[in-house]
Amino acid sequence: MRKQFHAHIPADLAELIERYDAERFTPSASLMDNVLFGRIAYQQADASDRIRAIMGELFDALDLYDDVLSIGLEFDVGSGGKRLTMVQRQKLNLARALLKRSDYFVFNRPLSALDQRVQDQITRNIIEDLHKEGERPAIIWVLSNARLAEMFDRILLFDRGGLAEAGNYPELSEKNGMFKELLS
Repeated sequence: MRKQFHAHIPADLAELIERYDAERFTPSASLMDNVLFGRIAYQQADASDRIRAIMGELFDALDLYDDVLSIGLEFDVGSGGKRLTMVQRQKLNLARALLKRSDYFVFNRPLSALDQRVQDQITRNIIEDLHKEGERPAIIWVLSNARLAEMFDRILLFDRGGLAEAGNYPELSEKNGMFKELLS
């Protein structure tokens, strides 16, 4: 099917399509796809995490980590990040915000494109990183997953432009209110 497609495509369109060749680097594919000679199949749970861990170990063992990082940092993300997926854009925007060490951080659903497990892991890592070395910046985080609220000292729940509930996680999760409804 692919051979027929490429055999019959008009010449002006053919140059817009990059054919896969296992013998060479494919610039339109990610570095990971090039290393793996294709994409990771997501039918198996945690396949991506396991493969990334193995690749990280391999890059370290072969002393390639700095080179791989350099290639990744030189990737052209396109105007406004249009060559990135929504998940990649969210992670990049979050990383850019965190590079600016500040006394205040405001995050408005920065991880909404990620699944709950990954949101939890990244949120925990960020809070831990921001609180290292005794630093305690103010963090205002608009959550897409109410369960993550347990990581924060104070919870403010707004409804129709006004404050509906305020308190800490134990208080609000016990009270029969909007927050408890969001948790169920």
